[in-house]
Amino acid sequence: MGMINFYEGAEATQHYIGKLSSTLSQIYDLSRAGAPIGDGEALSCTLLEVEPGTKIKLFNSASPSQGEGCTEITVKAFVENRCVPYFNVDASDDEVEVQVHKGSGEPGRVSRIEVQSA
Repeated sequence: MGMINFYEGAEATQHYIGKLSSTLSQIYDLSRAGAPIGDGEALSCTLLEVEPGTKIKLFNSASPSQGEGCTEITVKAFVENRCVPYFNVDASDDEVEVQVHKGSGEPGRVSRIEVQSA
């Protein structure tokens, strides 16, 4: 079962703050009470046993408007255990691609997460 673990600090160096399943397509509004991760707290994540084709979109607004930027993480090959150290820096290799789509708002602050399972 694939998991996405979120952390307060860059490079997963600070407190673990919550996790989401990568096998269930779902939208998470982090501004709501009871959200699995605190609003605006996540700055990095680790991917554990995540299937290729999984996409994770991170928005800095709970209700993104048209033209608002986001960070999109695309899993290209099975990931056993992998850190995504920053949500505001583009990166790509054989396993994972991180694309920052610039728009209004500040990239890196996470208030909404959309998981699209493979």
